[in-house]
Amino acid sequence: MGSVDALVIAALPLEFDAARDVGKAAGVEWRPENADDRTPYLSGEYKTADGKQVTVALARPTEMGGRRTGTFVTTLANHLRPACLAMSGVCAGNPDDTAPGDVIVAAPAYEYDEGKQSGDTFQGAHQQYPLNDRWLRAAQDFDPAGLPSHGEATDDEAWALTDAGTAKITRILADDVDGPDRLPFAVMAGPFKEFAARASAEVLFALLGLLLPGQSGGRDAVPGPEAAAGKVPGAVKFDVIVRLNVDWPDLADLVGVPPYQRARFGPGDEPRGVWEWLEARGRLAELPSALVEIGRPELADLLRPYLMGGS
Repeated sequence: MGSVDALVIAALPLEFDAARDVGKAAGVEWRPENADDRTPYLSGEYKTADGKQVTVALARPTEMGGRRTGTFVTTLANHLRPACLAMSGVCAGNPDDTAPGDVIVAAPAYEYDEGKQSGDTFQGAHQQYPLNDRWLRAAQDFDPAGLPSHGEATDDEAWALTDAGTAKITRILADDVDGPDRLPFAVMAGPFKEFAARASAEVLFALLGLLLPGQSGGRDAVPGPEAAAGKVPGAVKFDVIVRLNVDWPDLADLVGVPPYQRARFGPGDEPRGVWEWLEARGRLAELPSALVEIGRPELADLLRPYLMGGS
């Protein structure tokens, strides 16, 4: 298949099943696909409340771990050219700040075990990946009301403090007679991991629908005649920019963006930097042909109705 709006990766079978079921509830008719004999995935589309159609692929590696997952995801990303790469599933939270049922958005994310072992000492080399400001703001402002998993706990969901939680509350009460705002609960009955996987998938699919451009009327929609040649509509520019998140270095090399200019591009916003660099030099008409050269003809097709000089 061609490029997708989002590639969603699950680390565990139960997380994969939860994301698949949430997608199905959102209207996705999943289709089994295969990038090669060892890299299967599901693909489908769903419509958002404002009528956009978002294409999504869902996959999981056979084992957990960053190194196994990295190889697996690289194969899929090269095959699907996603505008967004995301994960949803079960995670641990700091009990001082979170409670069971909270959905955590990584900002920033980093590999905690990157570094060098020197004798008995591990020297960490943390490479942090900040979340794009637009996505971070959307996560901060997101209201989960209306999601299927959001609401009051039922009588069937039995909750109790662990021994460690009881000891923690005792210590806190010595300093704060009003008690804590949150309690370190443990689930004593009920499939909490399944709930957590489902809740995170619901938030993820909702955010993807809010933030990804999708296509009005579907992937085969044709640009309207209202846009003048030489002026790219904002929605088309945004679509091209978000889909260049993987390939922007190739584009920058091809059009000749110097290294010192690339260093000025905002983290996570480099495709926009390449676009504006071309635009400032009156070279935007070169973009369609350059996109074809780096293997993104579908993006060139989006621009040709507006940049008549592109070939």
